[in-house]
Amino acid sequence: MYFRETRRLLAVEREKDHTLIKNILTVWKQIKSLRKFQQCICTPVKLQVQKMKVNRNKIESQYKVELFAEVIEQEQELQETYRKEMEVYKEKMQLWKKKQGTTGYGKGEKSVDEYTDYDLEKTPEPSAPLDRAAIEAMGGSTEKDGNRRT
Repeated sequence: MYFRETRRLLAVEREKDHTLIKNILTVWKQIKSLRKFQQCICTPVKLQVQKMKVNRNKIESQYKVELFAEVIEQEQELQETYRKEMEVYKEKMQLWKKKQGTTGYGKGEKSVDEYTDYDLEKTPEPSAPLDRAAIEAMGGSTEKDGNRRT
């Protein structure tokens, strides 16, 4: 849960940065056009924008690792939710069976156990949780070999 919130905050900050840069460039263009319209030639302020070179392979591998981590975290949360709901279901089923047992069955009526096709006691086993190092190992990404494609 903690990692999901952190990832959400990181995405929000990235979006704010992107929006801020776009707004700065838009306002700068408006200032330039206004100065040109007012026939101002000299402006003591100069805006310099530098493009940063990025390693796309490294960013792609980091994205894959983060996506994989998010999928695993979500799977674990869903398994926990399933387990809790199954416990509630079993408790309600036991109460219902006790209630049916006290009312009794008429001739030819089947009990609840005769209608069920599966064993309620058997639940699927959740997959083993993985830590970040194991996720990176599966994704084949480390900081040393960020240039390698996976």
